[in-house]
Amino acid sequence: MNLSNHSTVNDSRVNSSTIISWDIKRLLLVILSLQLSIWGLYGIQSLFGFKVPLLSQILPFIYLTFVPGILLLKVLKFDNLNRVERLIYSVGSSLVILMVVGLVTNYFLQLTGISQPLSVIYILMVMTLMVIILSALAYIREDPDKVYSVDLTEYLTLTNLILVTIPFLTILGSYIINVYGNNTLIFLTLSLIAVVPLLAAFDKMPKKSYPLAIFVVSLSLLLHISLISNFIYGRDAFYEYYVSTITLKNLYWTPNLSYELNALMSITILPTIYQKFCNISLAYVFKAIYPFLFALVPLTLYELFRKYVCSTNSFLACFFMVSIISFYAEMPQLLRQEIGEIFFVLSLLLLMDSKLDETRKYFLLVLFLVGITFSHYSMAYYFLFLILATALFHKLIKTGKIRAFHQKIKGGRFKKLGKVLPLEKLETPSHVSIKLSYVALVVVFILSWYIFVSRGTTYTDLVAVVVSIYNNLISEFLDIGGSEAMNIALTGSQTYITLKIVTAFNLLATFFISLGLFYSLYMNKKGKSVHFIPEYLILSIINFVLWILAIVIPYFSSILTANRLYHITLLILAPFVIIGGVKFFNLFRIEKTKALKILSVFLVVFYVFNVGMVGSLIGEETSMGLDSSVADFPRANEQELVGARWLASNKIAGLQSFGDMYRMPIMGAFDWDKVDDFPKNVTWIGGNYIYLGTVNTETGTALIDGGRFSGGKYVSMKGWIGIKDRIYDNGKATIYK
Repeated sequence: MNLSNHSTVNDSRVNSSTIISWDIKRLLLVILSLQLSIWGLYGIQSLFGFKVPLLSQILPFIYLTFVPGILLLKVLKFDNLNRVERLIYSVGSSLVILMVVGLVTNYFLQLTGISQPLSVIYILMVMTLMVIILSALAYIREDPDKVYSVDLTEYLTLTNLILVTIPFLTILGSYIINVYGNNTLIFLTLSLIAVVPLLAAFDKMPKKSYPLAIFVVSLSLLLHISLISNFIYGRDAFYEYYVSTITLKNLYWTPNLSYELNALMSITILPTIYQKFCNISLAYVFKAIYPFLFALVPLTLYELFRKYVCSTNSFLACFFMVSIISFYAEMPQLLRQEIGEIFFVLSLLLLMDSKLDETRKYFLLVLFLVGITFSHYSMAYYFLFLILATALFHKLIKTGKIRAFHQKIKGGRFKKLGKVLPLEKLETPSHVSIKLSYVALVVVFILSWYIFVSRGTTYTDLVAVVVSIYNNLISEFLDIGGSEAMNIALTGSQTYITLKIVTAFNLLATFFISLGLFYSLYMNKKGKSVHFIPEYLILSIINFVLWILAIVIPYFSSILTANRLYHITLLILAPFVIIGGVKFFNLFRIEKTKALKILSVFLVVFYVFNVGMVGSLIGEETSMGLDSSVADFPRANEQELVGARWLASNKIAGLQSFGDMYRMPIMGAFDWDKVDDFPKNVTWIGGNYIYLGTVNTETGTALIDGGRFSGGKYVSMKGWIGIKDRIYDNGKATIYK
């Protein structure tokens, strides 16, 4: 939406059939109608037990995801935002409001003796009251003569219509794979996505379509993995699912559980509200709604990058980031991190914005601080570290300490070093402000929440990782075995040729980042170009150093894993891939426009290897979204789920259940307390249970010591089964004791 303000409703353009205009009264009328519709759907379901198809899912989703945030931005008078900023800030604000409303309602209603405070009726009553209050405040604060207009001709273009079809093709293609085992449509859809960066680089796509393009590409890549099978997938996701079901079944949240994930509203209260309102299974909250929300992360980054590079470079940087497997395949396995990253990037976008009113800006920053703390402890700690480091350098810049240090070097014994170091760009203060009060609040709130609400478990884990890094720093420096990132970088996959090529591409991308970051610092020093403000350059340097440390320091990436750390650092470093790539080709006297086109071809080749298209053609089953149901991935079929539920319901209390790397989490979705991976010493199993899935029973092997693509190996199960009795068998899942 390209929003434009007019002094009166009678603007001549309003009469055009392609113009949609509204003032505050019309906006509030639409919101009120939606609110009444939600009550109507709830009444029909409660009185007659009937759920209106589609409307019972779509209207509550729109209501929960957009309405609270839209009203809040109206109350705060954020009138100078562009259409993308208004969208992403609205969604981010809505998500925080949902978690806070759920938490507050949960606490106070339990004090009154209500045993299920997260029931729809209570949340809906509180939400309705909040919407009424926010609507009244918005009406009072809004100029009644202000009119917003949208020209539909700007959006109903052939390019946009084609882009909008991509997610629907993805959904249909996933359905065909699930039912018929045919991946043709998904393959064609992924091929269509491959054309998008070429259209941008060759200037064949309007720049106004870039935001829509990056959103639909991101969403489609996420859905082509998350919608495979009818249940969630991935090790962490099964654990998150189990913790979520506790709150969902009880319809109240309690901090008195021992699970560290229980402190995260992103997988307790938030999915409970979405599930109850939208009338879909909890699995599909995670498989459909969460990917939609997470697809806003690249869209937010597009806006962030566009502050410093051109629209095309920003778009290509985002495309590179979403092409990496850690974005579209790993993140849907990390439900809490999906939500946490939304608030992480929104906070970065706000911090780097010098045009917003300070009071309103910091109100949203505090709101998103609550969001990131409620969502993911690792992202919260990472954000805390970045804020502390950036605030420190920001203070040094503002007080002239960086300039004084640079002058001292240039005038002392290290004159040559002073001339080489590109510190001049870091000497000039920007208009961005990072208030010390906000930094203090970040530290106090994050540490307090995880120390007291999560009983200190995540804080203890963080300290343990730091101690492990310190203890092994000298003894195992540059050791491949101790550094997961170095192991990936230097050895790659030992089995799949396509994954070795992907590893090479990532090494080349790291080189481009190095070149791009150096160029941005050095050329800014020379005054030939000004791309980034000092604060963003500081963030970039910190993230680049962290990635390098993950390669050379043993166990540095333990808390996040190397793939996840690479993904997180790219949230800031992605533009330097494009800058460095273009400058690399410039070394061969290739001018900028042509270099960008060549780089876009590189991105497409990188993409088709990453998403498994090449692997699928040559018989390497490396993508769950493309390959047959025969290939082994961390997913579950219906019979395996039935077997896992049976085991959770019928096992003897106190006994352990063992499974291999991909089957153990399936059991954990229904009983996480007493499940574990197969031990190396088979005698440890003793009289406990053994759970086998379809791959186990059909091949007679079990996956141990890691996943298929991370050092795992398949071994015979004879040693585990031994003389145990088979107590359950449904043809796809077998249980021994």
